[in-house]
Amino acid sequence: MTLTGTLDGKPWTQAHPGGPQPLQVKQYRRVEGLIDHPTQAQVKTVTVKVTDNRGAVLASHSVQM
Repeated sequence: MTLTGTLDGKPWTQAHPGGPQPLQVKQYRRVEGLIDHPTQAQVKTVTVKVTDNRGAVLASHSVQM
């Protein structure tokens, strides 16, 4: 998961602090949680990528805030 936006008027990006997390999908899985980020940051896009063991992207979804 990656957050992108601006911080103090400059481009800003923050990856999920825990790094990649294992995920097993049999039918579907809902993942919830909170991500700490600087309160001054304006988050404009959230991107989530699902990769295989080799790092190849299997699915990607971005949401504009």
